[in-house]
Amino acid sequence: MELYDSLTNKWASLDSLQKPRGNTSLTAIANRFVYIYHGLSTTLQTTNTNSIEMIDVGQMDNASLKQARWVAVPVSNNDFIHNRPVGSAQVSHGEVIIFGGQGNYTYALDVSHHAGGGSQEM
Repeated sequence: MELYDSLTNKWASLDSLQKPRGNTSLTAIANRFVYIYHGLSTTLQTTNTNSIEMIDVGQMDNASLKQARWVAVPVSNNDFIHNRPVGSAQVSHGEVIIFGGQGNYTYALDVSHHAGGGSQEM
């Protein structure tokens, strides 16, 4: 996987995702934390430990990017896991909505711990 820095006009290599994905979306929080949601995979069953992944790219310098690793974000909402929403948008400083997939549902993800405090919930 690669990351593009529009300020420096350069690409950098990143750690591979834990789950192969297509038809997905990403959300960047505080210019540092990147979340990727569900997506379609023909090789892996979606579970509560692989439906969302997050990576901390630090200051986006070479050392931070080399150490950055995708980690699973645990999900306890079974409807979210089953419906596999694929679209996302940051709606406030500490909240992302995730939508679409196999139902007409919208879910909120609390990312305030990365935007300035709080805990991560789905």
